[in-house]
Amino acid sequence: MLSRNVLLGFLALVLACEALAQQRPGGNGPLPGDPGYNGAVGQHEIPMPRPQPSGEWIKTWGAIANGSNGVGGTSVGMLTKSAAEGEAVARCVSGGGQDCRASFTYYNQCAVILSAISDPVTDMLQGAESIEVATKVGMPKCRSMNNGSECRVVYSACSEAIFNKFR
Repeated sequence: MLSRNVLLGFLALVLACEALAQQRPGGNGPLPGDPGYNGAVGQHEIPMPRPQPSGEWIKTWGAIANGSNGVGGTSVGMLTKSAAEGEAVARCVSGGGQDCRASFTYYNQCAVILSAISDPVTDMLQGAESIEVATKVGMPKCRSMNNGSECRVVYSACSEAIFNKFR
């Protein structure tokens, strides 16, 4: 009986020492470097690389210029606002326009010129994300500016952004 009690006591002492050896300082749990430390059970956290852009969008400009004698000029797809305005004015002048000035400038969108079918005619310039939207928004304004007269689209163009892919 004594040997059985001694054996059980010895076994309890060995198991208690084994349990103490498994503790980390300040409490229960694995030690630094052990699997499961910092919540990762048997796995190491591998950081994912940040996504890299594959290119950039470059805006393009368009412009509409009008001359005092009713002649106009347009540009589309230019890389700067000043280039778009300059090209529109140059086309106005080359078409016979007098005192040509840029009257409407836009980028990465579409533009329409709406004009009344009957006199007196006041043109309406409208920009939007598409020709359809620019027409829909501009048509009631054109009618209103022209005493309810029916209007029509006399010019439409889009200046769309260019995607420049990195090498």
